[in-house]
Amino acid sequence: SFNKQRDIPRHARSHPTYEGARVAGIDLDNGRLTGFARKASGTITLEADFAGNTLSGRSDNDLLKVNGTFDDENLTGTVTYRDIPGALRGKIGGSEAIGIFHGKTSSSLMAGGFMVK
Repeated sequence: SFNKQRDIPRHARSHPTYEGARVAGIDLDNGRLTGFARKASGTITLEADFAGNTLSGRSDNDLLKVNGTFDDENLTGTVTYRDIPGALRGKIGGSEAIGIFHGKTSSSLMAGGFMVK
């Protein structure tokens, strides 16, 4: 969990888990969407800079990279999951944060999320 204390520098580090999935080989076959899903999960190290309003991190298996900013409780930014760029949205406050992400290329799409408790 993040701890924001007023007497020390306003930085925090957390190690929550994330889950994500990438779907590739997407095709339309007789009106039916087909593809191959590849799921992953792991630990992500997130660094919160409360003075600079930034949240950044990288997963232990190097599949997910997070680059976010927050204003009040709203978290926005970008991610890269399995080399697919995407958008990040979520909430952050106190000692908790939640982020969801999604993105696509011409041949793949991805989605996932993380939660700091």
